[in-house]
Amino acid sequence: MALLWKASKDGLVADQVGEANIEVGTNRHDIIRIISVPAKGGVQYALISHPKLALRVNGRAVVAGLQVLKHKDELQFGDRQMFFSAESVPKVTVYRHDGAKRRPHCPVCRAEIEDGQHMVVCPGCSRRYHQIATAGDATEKPCWTYRESCRFCEQPTSLSGQPNWRPDAESIHEWASN
Repeated sequence: MALLWKASKDGLVADQVGEANIEVGTNRHDIIRIISVPAKGGVQYALISHPKLALRVNGRAVVAGLQVLKHKDELQFGDRQMFFSAESVPKVTVYRHDGAKRRPHCPVCRAEIEDGQHMVVCPGCSRRYHQIATAGDATEKPCWTYRESCRFCEQPTSLSGQPNWRPDAESIHEWASN
């Protein structure tokens, strides 16, 4: 799930981007929406706004109220500043085979991922990795955390639940009082 970083009185705050409206001003047209769009190898995100909203992404005006967003894009509306992060936090899940396709193979150990095994789907490239802790007779397979990043897309492999990217302090302008 993507994040939208905003400055507040408490410092930088990251909100998960959902399909809800985000108010950026006081006028009824001062609303943006960030939606996820299926794309090859994952998802992309698009910003939708009223065509007359004076919104800028990376310093350029949003034309016709539509803009495809990229990781680390800066959004500006008047003196308000936000940063978009396409980063998704990886999570350990239990694999359930649907019976329709071949079972996936872990790109690190090359073994098949079997029903009931713990695994991680890389948020960057959608490859599946084992992430099995030692329990009972199960052999430990920390394939996802074996390296600091995914070997295919460089997605960080931390399982801390915290975002890996934050806007720099130099990038944030004085608008935290809004």
